[in-house]
Amino acid sequence: MPSNLLIDSDIPEIDSREGRSSLLAQANTEELTSLVDRLLEEAELSSQLRIVRSPHTGTVQFQVREPVCEERFYLADVVVTVAEVAIGNHLGWAMRVGTDRRAALAAAIADALFESGHKEACGSLQSLITVTRRELIDQRQSEWAQLNKTIIEFEELD
Repeated sequence: MPSNLLIDSDIPEIDSREGRSSLLAQANTEELTSLVDRLLEEAELSSQLRIVRSPHTGTVQFQVREPVCEERFYLADVVVTVAEVAIGNHLGWAMRVGTDRRAALAAAIADALFESGHKEACGSLQSLITVTRRELIDQRQSEWAQLNKTIIEFEELD
């Protein structure tokens, strides 16, 4: 089995906004939406919430790099939902694959809560993001374990 560096090399880190946004985009929908609903109620932040750009669905082009020639090409169009909110002066933005507008809105609110530095919200959201990252790593390790069974090693003759 390859080292963990190979397995989780493209799984984002938690300590940057880009990494958090990526993990929020992949977080479990039910856990994310219920957590954000609870945080808005408990912290009484819903009065400060302003939807800058309501959730809308569109497509983005998915670009990949061919591994041999290293040429980039567009593989497909991917359906995504984008939302943008503000809590006070703090903007939040999210893009999630699929058409779930509620989940995209929740991810945007979570991003705004992180940007606001709200202690309780950041702690709870950090826990969700940490769990999401761990699940992605576990999933990747499981996939590698399955693929590892099919690897053929050739001997080199002199």
